[in-house]
Amino acid sequence: MPYDAGRAERDNPRLVGARALVERGAVERDGENATVRTDAETYRVRRHPDGAYSCSCRWWARHRGQRGPCRHALAVSMVAAPVGALS
Repeated sequence: MPYDAGRAERDNPRLVGARALVERGAVERDGENATVRTDAETYRVRRHPDGAYSCSCRWWARHRGQRGPCRHALAVSMVAAPVGALS
């Protein structure tokens, strides 16, 4: 069965949002933590010792990682990943 490379983005709007944040330069790293600035808000993303991220956004407060990371945490993880790791 052929793999549809675009399906991951179509099925995950948070991934699309995270890539847009990275492309706009909205992520500012501060060691293990980061600030993500959108047009309307500023969010604080923290990296925990176990490697998991948490965020100050409402989506994260509502789901607490049970539905995966928010777009802000995804964007921070993309910026933190080694070059070529996300290709």
